[in-house]
Amino acid sequence: MLVYDEQTVGKRAYAPIIPYHEQNAVANWARHYANSLMLNFFLNHGSTAEKLQAQKEFSVCERKMKFWECHANFDKAAAVKVAEAAKKNWRAK
Repeated sequence: MLVYDEQTVGKRAYAPIIPYHEQNAVANWARHYANSLMLNFFLNHGSTAEKLQAQKEFSVCERKMKFWECHANFDKAAAVKVAEAAKKNWRAK
């Protein structure tokens, strides 16, 4: 497991403290976007085992990002800014 545990994804009950319609969709999307950058790194630079694992987890990550993109509070312009900042951070390393 690099980021997402396939054994428990979608199988445990999730009861958010903040009601769904009030959640910050961009912040939740940004967390998964940051994970996608890390998984991409493993896909490009990892060992064979890491590449295989990253490939499995990347599909989970994409699904979670799409979920938040469909949320009523999702702001695409804000997400683009967050994505640009995250990419800059990865290029700096």
